[in-house]
Amino acid sequence: MRIPPTFLPACMTACFASLLAPFAGAQDFQVDGPCAEPASLPAMGLAPGDAGPTVLLTNIAGHPLAEVPGLAGVQFDPHPTSTTRFDRPYGSLNGHWVLAAHTDLDASVDEVVIVDGMYRMKEGDPAPWAPSKIMGGMFRGYAIDIDGRWLAVNQTDGPSEFDQYLIRFDGSVVTPLLQEGATHPAIPGLTVGDQFSDPVLASNGAYGLLLQELGGATATTDEAVILGSQILLRTGSIPAGQANGETRELRDINVGDLGINFAGWRHVVSGDLVGNSSTDEIVLVDGQVVSQEGYPVPNSSLTEDIDRFWWVGVDPGGSWYIRGQNDGGDDWVVRNGTVVGVAGGQVPGTAAENWAEIGSASGFFLSVGNSQGDWVLGGITDNPDTSRNAVLILNGAVVVCREGDPLDLDGNGIFDDDTFLDTFGDNDAFLTDELKLHTVVTVKNGNGARLGQAFLSMDLSNGALGSSICIASPNSTGSPAFMQITGSRSVAWNDFRLRGHNLPPGQFGFFFVGDTIVNVPGAGNSNGVLCVGGTVSRLLLGGGIVFIGASGVAAYNLDLPSVPLPLPAIAPGQTRYFQCWYRDNDPGPTSNFTDGYSVTFLN
Repeated sequence: MRIPPTFLPACMTACFASLLAPFAGAQDFQVDGPCAEPASLPAMGLAPGDAGPTVLLTNIAGHPLAEVPGLAGVQFDPHPTSTTRFDRPYGSLNGHWVLAAHTDLDASVDEVVIVDGMYRMKEGDPAPWAPSKIMGGMFRGYAIDIDGRWLAVNQTDGPSEFDQYLIRFDGSVVTPLLQEGATHPAIPGLTVGDQFSDPVLASNGAYGLLLQELGGATATTDEAVILGSQILLRTGSIPAGQANGETRELRDINVGDLGINFAGWRHVVSGDLVGNSSTDEIVLVDGQVVSQEGYPVPNSSLTEDIDRFWWVGVDPGGSWYIRGQNDGGDDWVVRNGTVVGVAGGQVPGTAAENWAEIGSASGFFLSVGNSQGDWVLGGITDNPDTSRNAVLILNGAVVVCREGDPLDLDGNGIFDDDTFLDTFGDNDAFLTDELKLHTVVTVKNGNGARLGQAFLSMDLSNGALGSSICIASPNSTGSPAFMQITGSRSVAWNDFRLRGHNLPPGQFGFFFVGDTIVNVPGAGNSNGVLCVGGTVSRLLLGGGIVFIGASGVAAYNLDLPSVPLPLPAIAPGQTRYFQCWYRDNDPGPTSNFTDGYSVTFLN
C-alpha cells in the first residue's frame, strides 16, 4: 500500500522533513517472530539483573501473600501438594485478571474469586444479583475485558430449574445477564438449560457462551455457541470440511474448549460428529473442520492418524491452537494450521533437547498468545534431569522459563528463599500485549519437596536490547508512550522487533531509524520531543503504518539487511536510534513521539 504524504499531518517542521520525503524501501508489518534475545539469557532462562517472576498470590503457609486480599484473617488453602487450590487465571490483553481459589474456610464456603488482586466473590455470601439467594461454588470459567469488567457463572441455592446465572461485574455495578430457564434472543422459542459455560467478553461488550440442554430443543439440537444475539454454531448442523467430503451432523460441543477472540470475529471449538466413533472428534474454526480424529494432521509431515485432541483455543488476536496426540502416542501442537511442536522434534532455543514422548498424557501443557502475535508454548523435554525438563518457549524461538528456575518468593530481588518453579498448570495462563505471562505454578524447595502453589506474573520482555535516549512527553492517555525493543541484536539472527506502548488507542503512527541523537521539543508543532535525527529512514511501506489497537500497543518487525534508504543496511557493530511518531487528539488533533531507543548490533 502506498500512502501519500498528505495522509500524514502537515504540521511537521523542517527538523522532521526527512521523514516526509518520497517513500523509499518496503518493510512488512508482522506480528509473528521471536521476542527475546537468546544470547542475552542465562541458562536458567531469566534475564540478567532480573529477579524473575513476580509472585502475586500464593498458598504457601505463612507467606504474606497467602492471605486472601480483602478478607482479613482468611488464608488460601495451604495444601502443599495439591495442584488445584488455585484455578485457571483468565485475563485481558492489557493485564486485568480474575482467579478463583480455595481458602482455609469450611469446604461449604471456601471458594473465592480474586479480581486484580482483591477479593470480589465468596461461596456462601448473599448473591447481589438474586435477592435472598446465596452464592454457590465457582465454576465453568470467567472472562474479563480491557476495562476490568468481568463475567462469572454461578449457581445459587435457588430452585434447581432457575438457579444458574451469568453475571457481569462493572466496578460496583452487578448485572445478571442470563438465568437458567430464561429466553435469549439468539435462541427464540427456546429456554436456557442448566448447562452454560465458557463465558467470553468481546470488545464490543457482547458476551459469548456455550449453551447446553436448551429447553424446547430436540436432543440432537440442544447445544449452541452464541455471541451477543448470534448463534455461531449449533448441534444438528453439518460442518463443512469433513474428511472425505462427509456430511455428518454435529452431535456434541465440548465444555472447556470454546474460544472466541477479543474482537469476536473468530471462534474455535472441539466437538463430536454423529456416526463412527473412531473418526467423530473434530476441531472447528469459524464452523469449518480443520482437524479430525482418525486422519493425519492436515498440511503436515505427520503420517499417523490423530487419536485425540487434548485442548483447543484461540488467543485475543485470533490465532488458534490445537494440542493433540497421534495413534502412536506422539503429541503435537498446531498453531494456525502449522505444526509448531511435536514429540521428538528439537526444542527451540536449546542445543540438544527434544520434545519428550509422553504417551499416556500430553507432553505439551501450554499454548497461549496475545493480540500482537506473540505466543508461548509449554512442554516437557527429554532432558535427563527431570527436575528441569519443563520449559516455556516464546514465539517458537527461545526458552524464557524452565522448571527448576529460582523464585524470589519474598520479592526482595535476591534468590534467597530456597524456592523454585516446580510444575506448570495445564493452560493455566494468559499472555498480555505487554508480554507479561500470568500463570499458576507449583513451587518446590531445593530438596524437591512441593510447598504449594503460586500465581505469578512473568515479564517475557526481560533482557533489554538497548537503552532509552530521551524522555517522552505525556499523551492523551495521561502517560508518555515508550519504546521497547525485543528480539535479537544479532544481524545474522535477523529477528528484531520495535514496539510502542502507552499509545492512544484508535490512532496510527510509524517507526523510524536514524544515526544521530537529537533533542527537538515540539518538533513539527507536535506535543512531543524528536530524539532521532541525522540520516533518517522511515519504516513505512508494506504495512509500516501501524494502527494502534485497544491495548495501546503497536509492533513492527524490521528486516535488518533491508532498511529503507537513505540509511544503508544495518551491520554488526553499528549503533542505530529508533523512535515512533503517532497521531493523537490531545485535546485537538496533534501528534507526539515515544521516547527514543539506542541499539548496538552484533554479528
